[in-house]
Amino acid sequence: MSKSIKGFCLHGREKILPNSGITVTSNTSVVAMQIPELKEGEILARTLYTGICGSDNSAALGKPNFDWVERPRIIGHEFSAEVLELGPGDHGDVKVGDVFTPLAMLGCQDEDCPACSVAKWNLCPSKQIIGFHRNGGFGQQVILESDRVVPLMEGLTREQGALVEPLSVIVNALHNKCNIKPGQDVVVTGCGIIGLMSAELARAAGARVAVTGIEHDVNIRLKKA
Repeated sequence: MSKSIKGFCLHGREKILPNSGITVTSNTSVVAMQIPELKEGEILARTLYTGICGSDNSAALGKPNFDWVERPRIIGHEFSAEVLELGPGDHGDVKVGDVFTPLAMLGCQDEDCPACSVAKWNLCPSKQIIGFHRNGGFGQQVILESDRVVPLMEGLTREQGALVEPLSVIVNALHNKCNIKPGQDVVVTGCGIIGLMSAELARAAGARVAVTGIEHDVNIRLKKA
């Protein structure tokens, strides 16, 4: 039997501009949503903390480069959650009560797929992104494949679990690609959340870090940086 919960839903595509008279919530609403029976390999989880990504904002503001996002859709892909129930099939080490952060992207996993065969799910043409192709972390509960479950390391809080996904992007860019060494100079262009986290990671690697921004950032974001 399905059950009803609530979720924050993206449903419209209207382009929202400053001073246009259109409210910023016109493309979104809180809706009742049904949780269906679990299929093979799926889990049901209770969402704990969910971050708001810039892409969530862009989709909600109707920016044309996010027209591809399926609607209606419960958005949110940066979150922590707790496993409530296991569906049929083998779930490996995943068990009820586990607290985790999900893999935002999951490819087709076909052994013949050039991307999935080398674990590059983000390059799979058939990838499914949580919150864009399927319901995500702004629902009270969410259904996911157990393949997406990444248990939180000991010592990480549930709040910090919602930051793992954006931080992983930064780690890939700075740690895996840039090979920053102590004593180097690093300039981070932009002082939003990703920029500030990049600055923290570069500093932790031993670099001398400068953060830049635009005039609009001077009194708030750059002052924080």
